[in-house]
Amino acid sequence: FLIIVEPFQLNIKPGEMFSKEANIRLGDSVFVSAYRDRMRRGLGINNSGQVVRHKPLKRSTARNRRGRALPLVQTGKMVRSFRVNRNRTTDQKIVLDFPSREMIKASIHQFGRRRKGIPARPHVGVSQRDLREAVRVIESEWADQLDDFMQIKNQ
Repeated sequence: FLIIVEPFQLNIKPGEMFSKEANIRLGDSVFVSAYRDRMRRGLGINNSGQVVRHKPLKRSTARNRRGRALPLVQTGKMVRSFRVNRNRTTDQKIVLDFPSREMIKASIHQFGRRRKGIPARPHVGVSQRDLREAVRVIESEWADQLDDFMQIKNQ
């Protein structure tokens, strides 16, 4: 599965987003880093875009991890693999996903697997805070571009 961030989610008009390269930087600096930070703190995203604490591990699972009792973070490989998909991101959208080798594991954790006793622990999503931070970054970028333009114009 993947996440697509489009202009309407950031309250900007289509065509006002940046270049593909700028959207990749925005995706990395805001959405990917927020995801990794939440995961390190045992937090996820519910369907309403709110940050929530993950369901705790079973006692036996926590005991087997020898002190590393955060759900979804055993080796950190899945967390590190979440990324901006550079091939599918454009100047109109930011696409976030996992490489195929981690997609199945991420999906199982997102939706759970009742037969195996794995509860759903939604971890992939964009929070309202993430969207506000993206807007702040965009506004700052626009202000910097405007300053650069004014300096060139006044020379």
